[in-house]
Amino acid sequence: MDIFEATQALLTDAAPGANVTRIDLTYDEATETFLLPDYPAVTWLYGNLVPQVSHSGPTGLNTVLLDVEIWGSLEDCAKYVDLLTKAICGRRVRVGNVIFTVNIFESRDIVDLGLDCKHWFMRFSGMVGVYEVEGRSEEGRDGKE
Repeated sequence: MDIFEATQALLTDAAPGANVTRIDLTYDEATETFLLPDYPAVTWLYGNLVPQVSHSGPTGLNTVLLDVEIWGSLEDCAKYVDLLTKAICGRRVRVGNVIFTVNIFESRDIVDLGLDCKHWFMRFSGMVGVYEVEGRSEEGRDGKE
C-alpha cells in the first residue's frame, strides 16, 4: 500500500458517512464555479510531502503537511472535525504498512460566499512512514509487535 492509498483508507475510516476523496476540483466554465463532491464530503491533499534520506539511503519516512477540507452543513463540519481530530491527531496510527504520526497544525472555518455549504480546513503536520512489507513492525518500536 502506498501513502496515498493509506491516507484514503485512514480518512475513510475516521469519517464514516462522508464522501472521502483526494481533492481533484474541476472548473465548470459555464457556471463559473468549481465542481465540488457530494456533501458531506472530506477531501484531502498533501500540501507538502518530503521523503527523508540518510547517508545510507532512503529511510521510508516522509515529513508531511496533510490538508483536509470538510464540506457540508454546519453540523457535518463540527462532527467530522471532532471525528478526524480524535482519530488521527497526536496518535500513532497504522494502516497496513504505513504509519501516521501527525498533529493539527491549523484548523479554521473558510468563508466561501458562492457555496451553499460550510467549508472547514484542517492541516495536519508530522511524519508518515512507508515500509515495504505490510504489517511489518518497525523492529518493535511501536511496542505492539
